[in-house]
Amino acid sequence: MKKYNDIIISRLMGIGDTIMLTPLLQGIKRLYPDTKITMVTEYHTLPLTKRMPFIDQALAFDKKLHDEWYFIKNLWRKDLVYCVDTSYRISLIYALAMIKERIGFPHKRGMYLTKYLQYEPWMDNAYEPFVHAVLFKQATGIDVTKLDNWDKFYYPEVNRDEKSNMDNLMRLNGLKQHNYIVCSLESDTWQKDWPIDKWLELFNKLNSLRKKVVILGIKSKRLNDIKFPDNVIDFRGETNLIEMGYIVKNANLLIAVSSLFVHVANAFNIPIIGLYGPQPVIRDAPPKNTFALIKTTAECAPCDLLIGPSRGHCDAPFCMNSITVDDVFKEVERFFAEDEKF
Repeated sequence: MKKYNDIIISRLMGIGDTIMLTPLLQGIKRLYPDTKITMVTEYHTLPLTKRMPFIDQALAFDKKLHDEWYFIKNLWRKDLVYCVDTSYRISLIYALAMIKERIGFPHKRGMYLTKYLQYEPWMDNAYEPFVHAVLFKQATGIDVTKLDNWDKFYYPEVNRDEKSNMDNLMRLNGLKQHNYIVCSLESDTWQKDWPIDKWLELFNKLNSLRKKVVILGIKSKRLNDIKFPDNVIDFRGETNLIEMGYIVKNANLLIAVSSLFVHVANAFNIPIIGLYGPQPVIRDAPPKNTFALIKTTAECAPCDLLIGPSRGHCDAPFCMNSITVDDVFKEVERFFAEDEKF
């Protein structure tokens, strides 16, 4: 098998997408500890990738001329770049940097690649980290799936100051470790979100069980000035990326749509109740830590497909609205009934 001195993984998408690549990244480093791994993401993901011990160099790209010249100089004639994204601009940069092997999906930038990857129909019914691993093996011959526990996610731990900040925040809000539920009201794509009125109804039901709820995420552009029940603590905008992981790590349970938080909970082995509409469940839901999957009853779902007659997200989605509060609450009751610790 060919030995690579340098491998670049390029993923200009969301934070959750980057977390789903951590099994592949860790696997490469375990198989080839002397290979230098560079991760290219967007700037909002950089605080995360900089704290991953299996990444030797974390870079961010935002189409500025300064960034383009820096990338060309920094990555000049490296061995391999695996373009998980379909960005035209960054692929041109990799070509100008004369990277020897440039593999990825052709999309509109095929002329800048040296080897094409293709999605196959089965990939819509397979867990996404496994799809990444198979595609990488097809392109390079490197098979990370032969490693023990190869599909383990990674999320950075807090440092001492961050832990102190979060412990103080939790104490001020009357939270104890492993004594609350984490929820997130919004994802990166609003079509995947559960209606806010359903969240509020669920929170009131959880209040009847004396369960505290912590809401995580960034400050919302849509869901502000909402009167939450007394059992709900709104931490949106109160944590950085790493601190947010600490709050998830110390929860009993996560209730969320397809989003970053599902992957963070998976990294810390926190049970998940997942709510799914447009997203194919098998492709996104962690098989080991998902306690319950609650899927839309809409006949047109899932529609966010990799291959085939994909319709993408519709302008007036109704699929998430078909998930009822009773559906979710019954699973919460079952979770606490089955886990004697709680």
